Amino acid sequence: EAEEAEAAQETTIASGIYNAADVNDQIFEELHMSESSTRDMQLAWEAFLRTGATREAAGEALYSAVFDAAPSLQSLFKTPRAVMAMRFINGLNQIVASLGDPTQMKIIVET
Repeated sequence: EAEEAEAAQETTIASGIYNAADVNDQIFEELHMSESSTRDMQLAWEAFLRTGATREAAGEALYSAVFDAAPSLQSLFKTPRAVMAMRFINGLNQIVASLGDPTQMKIIVET
């Protein structure tokens, strides 16, 4: 069984395609999603963005949720909260927008 797992990981590494069944902390793989999953994620993201009066409000809601879940992280951020909330929402927006292009999404996530 261990040999099968190792062979599967080597295949995944060689292909560069994300395998959701295994956690790989050695390389960052491209995430290939079906068109329907991509569309569903993008529609859900757009629906979330509409829940706030503005994009800034949506960013603040997400940012607050992170700190409510892990208050100890707050001390790691020195940039003003409003600025970080906008960076957070803009970064997530870029990722969601690129879900249909695994190569582009990998570049966005890595940079």
